[in-house]
Amino acid sequence: MTARVGYLGPIGTFTHGAALDLCPDAELIALSTQAVAIDALGAGEIDAAVVPVDNSVHGLVLPTWDALLGSVDATIVADTTVPVTFDAFVKPDSSTPRVIVSHPHALAQCSAFVQAQGLATRAASSTAEACRTLADGEMAIAAPLCGDLYGLEVVDRGVEDVVGAATQFGKVVSPGQRVDPVQSATDASVLLLAVVPQHNEAGALLSVLSPIREAGLNLVNILARPIAHSDREFLFLLFVEGMDEAAAHSGLLGAIRGTGATVANLGRLSGHVRHVTPATRSLPRRMTVDG
Repeated sequence: MTARVGYLGPIGTFTHGAALDLCPDAELIALSTQAVAIDALGAGEIDAAVVPVDNSVHGLVLPTWDALLGSVDATIVADTTVPVTFDAFVKPDSSTPRVIVSHPHALAQCSAFVQAQGLATRAASSTAEACRTLADGEMAIAAPLCGDLYGLEVVDRGVEDVVGAATQFGKVVSPGQRVDPVQSATDASVLLLAVVPQHNEAGALLSVLSPIREAGLNLVNILARPIAHSDREFLFLLFVEGMDEAAAHSGLLGAIRGTGATVANLGRLSGHVRHVTPATRSLPRRMTVDG
């Protein structure tokens, strides 16, 4: 039976390309949001979902992580990294553009081009959706393949701010349905842990991180998400590099739980997302000013 795999549509999105890479023999089903994809997975309507997880310039894709945290057991079992480059398009015979349309992440990744145009912006649910619904007087920013897919004319190519940026995508399954095993631990792989400390007090996060530090493991990222209807409590997503919870670090999850924390394993990525070409280190302007 052919696997049914959901991805953020419509066709032509970067997620579509990632789904073709991760699930080349599957029936691909375009869905509207990460939350819809994860809900469809939980309901058994699809066998897997492909969603963006991290970008080498703008960091974690929060709607994906919130959707994973809102699921019962959705788990990342594989990943792929897709180079991110953008072109600007208009409809044939369009009037002079007055608005630039794209996904918010794409608008942010092409901010210099957007500012140079001096036009208003409109957010779309995806870069491909911006092209599919493009109106007269609008300019879309999207993946190069969208031009041919949606019959658009190229205004400019390679309009991204950072050449060589990349987005990491995860294949998500439900453990009760999955055939794919979670990928094996390596020194470069990143285990994804959601942790809620036992007590909402100063030093609570430090107590959770201490077993990881004592094991000599590196955190490549950490994300705090507020817990709804709580008194300033937070859930922490920990991205732990090189952790092998089944062998070398078999006692580490127990040690974290031993602090009283609640822990959930969200799966594993093959590594931390990086640019696909070398990039010059560039601190935000505020961090380059002394005083």
